[in-house]
Amino acid sequence: MKSNLKPLALALLIACFSFSCGSDDGGGIDTNLFGTWTLTATVLRDCANPNDNSTTNEVCDTQTCVSITMTDDLRYERVELIRGQPQTVRGQIQIGETQIRFLPDNSTGSELLDYQLTASSLTLSNVTVICTEDFRYSK
Repeated sequence: MKSNLKPLALALLIACFSFSCGSDDGGGIDTNLFGTWTLTATVLRDCANPNDNSTTNEVCDTQTCVSITMTDDLRYERVELIRGQPQTVRGQIQIGETQIRFLPDNSTGSELLDYQLTASSLTLSNVTVICTEDFRYSK
Protein backbone atom coordinates (compact mmCIF):
# COMPACT_ATOMS: atom_id res chain seq x y z
CA MET A 1 0.00 0.00 0.00
CA LYS A 2 2.84 2.40 0.86
CA SER A 3 4.48 1.86 -2.53
CA ASN A 4 1.24 2.88 -4.29
CA LEU A 5 1.08 6.18 -2.40
CA LYS A 6 4.48 7.44 -3.53
CA PRO A 7 3.61 7.64 -7.26
CA LEU A 8 0.25 9.21 -6.41
CA ALA A 9 1.87 11.79 -4.12
CA LEU A 10 4.47 12.55 -6.79
CA ALA A 11 1.77 12.98 -9.45
CA LEU A 12 -0.19 15.35 -7.19
CA LEU A 13 2.95 17.35 -6.43
CA ILE A 14 3.77 17.71 -10.14
CA ALA A 15 0.16 18.74 -10.87
CA CYS A 16 0.28 21.42 -8.17
CA PHE A 17 3.54 22.87 -9.51
CA SER A 18 2.33 22.85 -13.10
CA PHE A 19 -0.74 24.91 -12.17
CA SER A 20 1.17 27.33 -9.95
CA CYS A 21 4.01 28.07 -12.36
CA GLY A 22 3.83 30.70 -15.04
CA SER A 23 2.81 34.31 -15.26
CA ASP A 24 0.48 35.69 -12.61
CA ASP A 25 -0.39 38.79 -14.66
CA GLY A 26 -3.38 37.26 -16.46
CA GLY A 27 -1.38 35.95 -19.39
CA GLY A 28 0.37 39.14 -20.38
CA ILE A 29 -0.52 41.84 -22.85
CA ASP A 30 -1.74 40.91 -26.32
CA THR A 31 0.97 42.24 -28.63
CA ASN A 32 -1.66 42.92 -31.32
CA LEU A 33 -2.50 46.01 -29.27
CA PHE A 34 0.81 47.63 -30.19
CA GLY A 35 0.92 49.56 -33.43
CA THR A 36 -0.93 52.42 -35.10
CA TRP A 37 -4.72 52.40 -35.13
CA THR A 38 -6.93 54.71 -37.22
CA LEU A 39 -10.42 55.72 -36.08
CA THR A 40 -13.05 54.36 -38.49
CA ALA A 41 -16.33 54.89 -36.62
CA THR A 42 -17.86 56.37 -33.50
CA VAL A 43 -20.91 54.52 -32.18
CA LEU A 44 -23.33 55.77 -29.54
CA ARG A 45 -25.24 52.84 -28.08
CA ASP A 46 -27.36 51.90 -25.09
CA CYS A 47 -28.42 55.54 -24.80
CA ALA A 48 -30.95 56.66 -22.19
CA ASN A 49 -32.85 58.16 -25.12
CA PRO A 50 -32.89 55.46 -27.82
CA ASN A 51 -33.13 58.18 -30.49
CA ASP A 52 -29.53 59.14 -29.61
CA ASN A 53 -28.16 55.74 -30.67
CA SER A 54 -26.13 56.36 -33.83
CA THR A 55 -23.06 55.46 -35.87
CA THR A 56 -20.76 58.03 -37.45
CA ASN A 57 -18.25 56.78 -39.99
CA GLU A 58 -15.00 58.69 -39.55
CA VAL A 59 -12.94 60.15 -42.39
CA CYS A 60 -9.18 59.88 -42.57
CA ASP A 61 -7.58 62.14 -45.16
CA THR A 62 -5.09 65.02 -45.23
CA GLN A 63 -7.54 67.33 -43.41
CA THR A 64 -9.26 65.11 -40.85
CA CYS A 65 -8.02 61.96 -39.15
CA VAL A 66 -7.62 60.45 -35.69
CA SER A 67 -4.96 57.85 -34.97
CA ILE A 68 -3.41 56.36 -31.90
CA THR A 69 -0.10 54.55 -31.68
CA MET A 70 0.64 52.29 -28.72
CA THR A 71 4.11 50.83 -28.17
CA ASP A 72 5.44 47.93 -26.11
CA ASP A 73 7.18 50.35 -23.73
CA LEU A 74 3.62 51.27 -22.61
CA ARG A 75 3.55 54.67 -24.31
CA TYR A 76 0.97 56.16 -26.62
CA GLU A 77 0.66 59.00 -29.08
CA ARG A 78 -2.77 60.22 -30.20
CA VAL A 79 -2.79 62.46 -33.28
CA GLU A 80 -5.92 64.28 -34.40
CA LEU A 81 -5.79 66.18 -37.68
CA ILE A 82 -8.08 69.20 -37.58
CA ARG A 83 -8.17 71.14 -40.86
CA GLY A 84 -4.83 69.55 -41.67
CA GLN A 85 -3.18 70.67 -38.41
CA PRO A 86 -2.05 67.88 -36.06
CA GLN A 87 -3.02 68.00 -32.40
CA THR A 88 -0.81 65.50 -30.55
CA VAL A 89 -1.14 64.03 -27.07
CA ARG A 90 1.50 61.68 -25.69
CA GLY A 91 1.63 59.72 -22.49
CA GLN A 92 1.73 56.40 -20.72
CA ILE A 93 -0.74 53.55 -20.84
CA GLN A 94 -1.69 51.02 -18.20
CA ILE A 95 -3.20 47.91 -19.73
CA GLY A 96 -5.44 45.51 -17.84
CA GLU A 97 -7.41 42.51 -19.06
CA THR A 98 -10.33 44.60 -20.35
CA GLN A 99 -9.36 48.23 -19.73
CA ILE A 100 -6.70 50.73 -20.76
CA ARG A 101 -5.84 53.84 -18.75
CA PHE A 102 -4.38 56.72 -20.76
CA LEU A 103 -2.16 59.03 -18.68
CA PRO A 104 -1.18 62.12 -20.73
CA ASP A 105 2.29 63.54 -20.10
CA ASN A 106 1.06 67.13 -19.91
CA SER A 107 -1.88 66.59 -17.54
CA THR A 108 -2.68 65.17 -14.13
CA GLY A 109 -5.89 63.59 -15.46
CA SER A 110 -6.37 60.19 -16.98
CA GLU A 111 -8.94 58.36 -19.06
CA LEU A 112 -10.02 54.78 -18.36
CA LEU A 113 -11.64 52.97 -21.29
CA ASP A 114 -12.84 49.42 -21.82
CA TYR A 115 -11.31 47.72 -24.84
CA GLN A 116 -11.96 44.81 -27.18
CA LEU A 117 -9.23 43.65 -29.53
CA THR A 118 -8.88 41.45 -32.59
CA ALA A 119 -5.90 41.20 -34.91
CA SER A 120 -7.15 44.10 -37.07
CA SER A 121 -9.72 45.99 -34.97
CA LEU A 122 -9.73 47.81 -31.66
CA THR A 123 -12.79 49.19 -29.89
CA LEU A 124 -12.32 51.63 -27.02
CA SER A 125 -15.51 52.15 -25.01
CA ASN A 126 -16.43 55.00 -22.71
CA VAL A 127 -19.44 53.98 -20.60
CA THR A 128 -21.44 56.94 -19.27
CA VAL A 129 -24.87 57.35 -17.69
CA ILE A 130 -26.26 58.81 -20.93
CA CYS A 131 -24.71 56.51 -23.59
CA THR A 132 -21.85 54.15 -24.25
CA GLU A 133 -19.42 55.62 -26.77
CA ASP A 134 -17.53 53.08 -28.87
CA PHE A 135 -14.51 54.35 -30.77
CA ARG A 136 -13.72 51.77 -33.45
CA TYR A 137 -10.21 51.63 -34.89
CA SER A 138 -8.50 49.53 -37.52
CA LYS A 139 -4.84 48.84 -38.28
